[in-house]
Amino acid sequence: MLSLIELFLKQGVLDGLREWTPQEGSPQGGCISPLLSNVYLNPLDHLMAARGFAMVRYADDFVIMCRSSQEAAQALAVVQEWTAQAGLNLHPDKTTIADATEASFEFLGYRFERGTRYPRAKSLTKFKDALRTETKRNSGKSLRTIIARVEP
Repeated sequence: MLSLIELFLKQGVLDGLREWTPQEGSPQGGCISPLLSNVYLNPLDHLMAARGFAMVRYADDFVIMCRSSQEAAQALAVVQEWTAQAGLNLHPDKTTIADATEASFEFLGYRFERGTRYPRAKSLTKFKDALRTETKRNSGKSLRTIIARVEP
């Protein structure tokens, strides 16, 4: 199993017409990245739960829900200490403390604002583009076929 993971990590990446090989870690969007994130960050899940923090994580993206800014600062300190010990770095632009009653934040394709979830602008644009592709007037497909493809 370890040799298979090693092959994934040493595999070249094709970016447009340019090929490159990652020097460390797995490339963003790589198929092995979510698996390794779940394995590697599992101890962080347990640590945060043991410390009483409510954390929601999907692969390497997570949100920690706190009741006060002081509790949020404590949670951030715990995560920063753990990631430093694990040899990982938090993304400086994505790592923030936000009061969800006053500010919005984005997580997994959604924007959360004052207790309401909205599709992120980028996600909405992607959805509309996909819908436009499926509903072209000159596609030659029947309305029933188009609806069957779009409905799910």
